Amino acid sequence: MEVERVRFIDHKGKPVLLLDFSNCRAEDASKVIVQAGPLVQKATPHSLLTLSDMTNITIKDFSTRQLVTFAKGNGSYVKAAAVIGVSGLAKSIMATTVLLTKRKILAFGTRQEALDWLVST
Repeated sequence: MEVERVRFIDHKGKPVLLLDFSNCRAEDASKVIVQAGPLVQKATPHSLLTLSDMTNITIKDFSTRQLVTFAKGNGSYVKAAAVIGVSGLAKSIMATTVLLTKRKILAFGTRQEALDWLVST
């Protein structure tokens, strides 16, 4: 991938793990998940702030099962999770993920709103 899609960004002095699915096709989205796993699992339990950007993701072939498995496996490391850019099929995949993982993942209209909420938790 030419864009670094999994990286820490700083917001108001706090690190937030960005999972950038924006403009991804299914195979690129799978690579984001694979790349993110080791970073998430290095975190202290219940300490990680995550932001997933789903803007313009092309996910007709994306595996909901892979996303649910990832979210379940990493839930114990995450303090708060936010997502932006969910619409269409991405919205239903997010709803399914939340239902099956029993995790609190909030959707926001803008990156700024999501980041502000994350660092306030």
